[in-house]
Order: sequence, then structure tokens, then C-alpha cells
Amino acid sequence: MNDPRPYFVDSTIKGWECYADFGNPSGHATSVWMFYGIILIEVYREIKSRYSSKTVVLLITKVVCLAVFMFLLIGIVFCRIFLGVHSLNQVMMGSVFGIYIFMVFLWYADKWIEYLF
Repeated sequence: MNDPRPYFVDSTIKGWECYADFGNPSGHATSVWMFYGIILIEVYREIKSRYSSKTVVLLITKVVCLAVFMFLLIGIVFCRIFLGVHSLNQVMMGSVFGIYIFMVFLWYADKWIEYLF
């Protein structure tokens, strides 16, 4: 867990306005999977419920949601590596945590939210 940030190890890397603590796991990578993944799943479900008979609309929606998610995932996650704030293993660990929370939402929390509200 206490993996140093890249600019701790190599003095030629300048960290982009970052905290001076250890950087494992990446909170940005975790939040991409948690926040944007859950939001896009909910958007897709809403569109699917409205246009269930129109397969072309559903296909376009699925492609657009996947493209937006991949753009955000690649853009935010690899931006952290490019800026020298995180290393690849820190970003991968953040993604693993985010995927775990995303799957917990899909399997358990979503049913409880529907039941309660």
C-alpha cells in the first residue's frame, strides 16, 4: 500500500500539484469505475426501458455509452501516469478497487435501492 509516487523515486519527474503522501491506490482510477460506470449503467437502463422495442436505438445507445466510458477511463487513468502522479501499478490497483465497488453495486446495492425507493 505504501508505494511511493513516481516523483518520489525519480527527481526528474515533476508531480503535478499533488499531495506529498504515498499514492497507492489511485483514487481517480477508483472513482472512474465507481462514479462514471454506475452513472452510465443507469443512463443505459433508462434508455432501454423507454425504447425497448427499437433495437437500433438500443445499439446506438450501447455503443455511445461504452465509447464515453472508455474515453473517460483512458483519459483520466492514463493522465495520472502522464502527469507523473501515479505509476501503472497504482492506477491498476485503483481500477481493481473501483471495479469491485462497481460490481457490488450491480449485484447487491442496486436491488436494495430499488426495494427501498
